[in-house]
Amino acid sequence: MPKIIWVMGARGFVGAHVSRAAADRGHVVCGLGHGAWLPDEAAAAGVSRWVNGEIDDANLDGLAEHGLPDGIIHCAGGSSVGVSLAAPFEDYSRSVTSTARLLEWLRRRAPQCGLVLASSAAVYGGGAPEGIGESADCQPASPYGTHKLAAEVLVRGAVRSFGTRAAIIRPFSLYGEELRKQLIWDICQKLRLHPDGLQLGGSGTELRDFVHVLDAASFFMKILEKLWSQPSGLVVVNCGSGRAHTIRAAASAVCAAWGAAFEPTFSGGERAGDPVHLVANPGHATSLGFRESVAFDEGLRRYVAWFKHRYPSR
Repeated sequence: MPKIIWVMGARGFVGAHVSRAAADRGHVVCGLGHGAWLPDEAAAAGVSRWVNGEIDDANLDGLAEHGLPDGIIHCAGGSSVGVSLAAPFEDYSRSVTSTARLLEWLRRRAPQCGLVLASSAAVYGGGAPEGIGESADCQPASPYGTHKLAAEVLVRGAVRSFGTRAAIIRPFSLYGEELRKQLIWDICQKLRLHPDGLQLGGSGTELRDFVHVLDAASFFMKILEKLWSQPSGLVVVNCGSGRAHTIRAAASAVCAAWGAAFEPTFSGGERAGDPVHLVANPGHATSLGFRESVAFDEGLRRYVAWFKHRYPSR
């Protein structure tokens, strides 16, 4: 039976892939977020109705005119550590204020709706190389992580006080076609503009757990379906494979996929807010249905091919 699913931030990187995953399962998908989106462009992402604007009562009420949601996947919020350091209050508003408004609307208008919050592994701040479990202390190292954690606290409060059915998903290093930020994007930008060599910050020994966005989107839907099957309560789960890749190895793999005949070098300088190790303990996620269908090397090849097609070298 098709359900009505709203995706907050449906025009963003994660939101667009989640919308497509929901539509592919036969659900009716409505989106809310920022930016003009032509109907045919929205439809390509599986979104049947798009509202360009803030998460507030007026826009949520407007979507509700077409039916109350059975599930909401909240992908809106701050976009990166760097942006949060440059504009911390804006990042707070996008991540925390938007979540508070959405929870209040749900409390009043759709208390039976299942809510999935897209948080971030940045709430941990970093961890041991062997992997971070959901019970690890949260010590975010940036405003971005702090604000994601604050949004989590709001969701926990709604579950305790109002019986909201909710899940918090903490994705690790997401990547895939259409991503226009973070490490792999930065490397491709550098290779396009400076094809004779590649230098990155840090030591290259930092560890990351890369997850293809298609696998993440599928997992988001599995978690929402789990909420529909339970009367109340909170699910908190990582979205990570547990596979640790050094930044050096990842950068070398991008260079190889690009066709570059050199290895990356590293300046040794650290970037504010970036943890040394950020790798998931995937046990809980695996038990809830997370599967890695896109191998990292294959995902990189796809990404480089997409990038070269969209941004040809000069």
